[in-house]
Amino acid sequence: MGLIRAAISGARSTMRDQWIDFFVCDSIPENTLMIKGIKQNSKGINQGSDNVIANGSGIVVSAGQCVIITEQGAVVELVAEPGEFTWESGGEPSIFHGGLGSGILGSFKTMGRRIARGGETGRDHRVYYVNIKELHGSKFGTAQPIPFRILDPDTGFRISTTVRCNGAYSWKVADPIKFFTNIAANITEDFKVERLAGQMKSEFMAALQPSFGALAQKGLLPDELTLHTLELAEELNKNLTNKWGELRGFEVVSIALNSITTPDEVNDKLNELQMKKLYANNPNMLAARMGAAQANALEGAANNQGGMGAMGAFMGIGMAQNAMPQNPLMMAGGQQAQASATPAGWICACGHGGNTARFCGGCGQPQPASPSTGWVCVNCGHAGNTARFCGGCGQQQVSASWTCACGFAGNTAKFCGECGQPQA
Repeated sequence: MGLIRAAISGARSTMRDQWIDFFVCDSIPENTLMIKGIKQNSKGINQGSDNVIANGSGIVVSAGQCVIITEQGAVVELVAEPGEFTWESGGEPSIFHGGLGSGILGSFKTMGRRIARGGETGRDHRVYYVNIKELHGSKFGTAQPIPFRILDPDTGFRISTTVRCNGAYSWKVADPIKFFTNIAANITEDFKVERLAGQMKSEFMAALQPSFGALAQKGLLPDELTLHTLELAEELNKNLTNKWGELRGFEVVSIALNSITTPDEVNDKLNELQMKKLYANNPNMLAARMGAAQANALEGAANNQGGMGAMGAFMGIGMAQNAMPQNPLMMAGGQQAQASATPAGWICACGHGGNTARFCGGCGQPQPASPSTGWVCVNCGHAGNTARFCGGCGQQQVSASWTCACGFAGNTAKFCGECGQPQA
């Protein structure tokens, strides 16, 4: 027994006139999952509860519907393609799976009846119309916070927090045979969505937590979840496979998240972490931030009319400036600023530093052979002298400082630093 596609006709009424009787369901409400088909004759008159399908009867299938035909309670035929079909009691099952995909054949082989009765009319045949359209408007919300572990892939920062969310999701019957066999077999009245709504909501919320956890492992922050709803739907289908996929034949199609909220203290920590990452990766931003902070502090101190208050403010600014560069832009130079703060090279006895050649750039004296604890001759540059006279040229040791005839005091080199006269 099975269905064969009827010849295409310009008017459905013409096809109905050719059938002994037929089954049709013009539309299924969105809050209904399955309706039992009612047999009608060619005049459109219902034939009551007669469950025998006569050979040559018609089955009309509309878009978004799937027809299941049972014999003695077992599934013997399925069609999910819109069109008009004729029942042949002696044919093999045809299985027009349509948009359900070829995977439905596995369910039919497992649960359906594949052997025809050799043309013998069964004692009981029933026709059911299953709604396979996407069903929208199933709302959800977290009555209790959901644990969420934040992982920053750049810094390795981890923090355990909780999130709250709400939104709506859509779903559909992806495998009508599993739905019929395990949930809604041989109903006598319409099967409404509300019969499963409470149970499905609880199972959906139970699967939401591990789904969020899977996205957290990818380094997503809570406020980024609204941008990854497709990945969230995939994770939900994985976690709902046993209860929804294998048992009922359902699957989640899409999710719309209205908002994701986390505790205020966690938001503060995340903001602090992000600012630290920004300053670490962009020294110019850090320099600008420090410059703005110093400017604000100076402005606040200037506007303070209390004498000691202003003095205290300036004292605090001075202490802060001693602990950080006077110019905030030095922070932006990185290693270059550090190198300029500590110049390389050797320091001559005349006090000139940063020499990198053999002779001093300030006085022309040669570089000492090696550092020593003794004194350096200002005449020849010989270092390590421990006696009164230079071991290199015999020049008498110059005092630690001398006063020139011009009156300039504190000279330590051979020539006066003010007028250039040699030491007397």
